[in-house]
Amino acid sequence: MNEPLIIRPIDATRAEVKNTVHSLIYDSFASSQAFSSQRAYSCLLANSSGWGIFRRQQLRGTIFCEYTAPRVIYISLLAVRPTYFRQGLGSTLFFFLLKRFPTCQFYGDVAQYNIAAMHLYTRQFNCQVLSTWGNAASGQMTTLWHPPRVIAYQ
Repeated sequence: MNEPLIIRPIDATRAEVKNTVHSLIYDSFASSQAFSSQRAYSCLLANSSGWGIFRRQQLRGTIFCEYTAPRVIYISLLAVRPTYFRQGLGSTLFFFLLKRFPTCQFYGDVAQYNIAAMHLYTRQFNCQVLSTWGNAASGQMTTLWHPPRVIAYQ
């Protein structure tokens, strides 16, 4: 029987949680050059709020974000364990943020070679390209933006 996926907050200041998140990040980005160092991600996560998607008490994916201005949220990380790629976990986590912060606009950076993520943001969630930056040696990045949603009250 399939157990449900549960999204819950992650406290990345706790050592065992931090290690689990680092392991997930490393696994998710190991095949790319995007994983620079644990120290870089520790700094990134220290100032962010995070949620994880769990099944059977195992972390399958995570999303971290931070306010950069009133009603403006930077998504600093969205990562899924490779064994769970293409199962909708990234979509579920992004949609979770959209529902949790319905009046906010979101932005984040995505490596251009990450076709799955670019497709997720631009096609499924209608994010718009703000800019492209970087170089061939370090990799091209794209900054994407998602406008605030208008909510109809019933």
